[in-house]
Amino acid sequence: SIAAVVDILRYASPLSREHAALAMLNLCTGEQRFGRHLKGARALSIIAVAMKDGTLQGRINACSLLACLSSDIEHGNGFGHISGLLEWTILMGEEGEGDDGVMAAREVAGLLLSNLAADKENAQLIADTHRAVSMLANCVVEGNVVVGTLATRALCNMPLSENLPESGNVAHVRAQWFITSTYLTQEFMGDHDFCDTRDAPKGLVQILLEGRPQCQIE
Repeated sequence: SIAAVVDILRYASPLSREHAALAMLNLCTGEQRFGRHLKGARALSIIAVAMKDGTLQGRINACSLLACLSSDIEHGNGFGHISGLLEWTILMGEEGEGDDGVMAAREVAGLLLSNLAADKENAQLIADTHRAVSMLANCVVEGNVVVGTLATRALCNMPLSENLPESGNVAHVRAQWFITSTYLTQEFMGDHDFCDTRDAPKGLVQILLEGRPQCQIE
């Protein structure tokens, strides 16, 4: 049963936990009904802890599972209040550059946060956590195209301050951050004909706020 697999994720060896998280991820991506059995606080807490301890692949599997659940269960409403979930997601996203596994960790952390940010309550919790905002901003600058896109998606869902600066930069109530153009932004726009390259000196979020109408649409 799902409950037995959750217990394996809690009590078993690191390798067994890695396989248990993958098994639940496969079930949840195949049938949405399985995810409904994991939306309780106990199961979510156990999955969250699995992001902290174990093999790197096991931590990635656990984060992927939470990302899958958060996309289905009311955008992860209430997930932000699960003890340690936000903190350990941030740690995943702060993994340094290196092999593919490390970049995969940053990708799933960005996916989880972007899904959570679609819920207003979660978005406020993320915006109020300086490390979370900083991690997402760093992912825009330092990550690959997937990581940067997911981070930008999460940041676009953050609650904004009442008065935006005239320059069009995005500011948050607690931690202010500014997204400017990066070489990845320019490569993405140039290689994929993302939009008019005259806007390349601007960051993607700046284009959304002050770019030409067609660029904003694209």
